[in-house]
Amino acid sequence: MTAPPPARRRASILAEIPRVALTRDEAAASLGISVDTFERYVQPEIRMIRRGANRLVPVVELERWATASALKNAVSTIGATKAPGRRGYAPRHGPGGLAP
Repeated sequence: MTAPPPARRRASILAEIPRVALTRDEAAASLGISVDTFERYVQPEIRMIRRGANRLVPVVELERWATASALKNAVSTIGATKAPGRRGYAPRHGPGGLAP
């Protein structure tokens, strides 16, 4: 039996090494959003690795951002009602500010 070609051997070795940082494309894909959305909403809130033209996103930063965003959204939606004119709007109080 012959040994696999060097390129295949190298690819299998790299597949076993855990990633500690991702490119912006990979980071956006891991969050399930576009790169444009990532750059607009996520990138300003996380620390990045910058070396020359390279920009890498530490995996722990993505995890921290996702947890903080989930907690922030959970807290901000507790007791929230939708604005008038939107489907599902339910006023908190009846006419004159009295509870129904």
